[in-house]
Amino acid sequence: MKNLNINQMMLLYCFGCPNLEFTTKRLRYVAALATDFEVKKCIFNLSKYINQDGVAEGYDQMYFDIKDFFSPDDDPAGVFVLTPMRWGDDFAA
Repeated sequence: MKNLNINQMMLLYCFGCPNLEFTTKRLRYVAALATDFEVKKCIFNLSKYINQDGVAEGYDQMYFDIKDFFSPDDDPAGVFVLTPMRWGDDFAA
């Protein structure tokens, strides 16, 4: 968790699970659906990073640490990070 930035941690929070194989597969699907090249690159790099030898052994603990970090139960001020955006009337169809 020490080498991940906040966006990478949020990706793991949203698309990860304790199983490394399933998380890697899911991240690659998300990257395939992304339209921006830079986003694709970041997601693929995250997928490769979590499969490295030193990281893969401790992935499940890293996943639970990230889940605890973003848990809204402990700190109500941190809830805003993952709440859905509310669009104003400017974006109404």
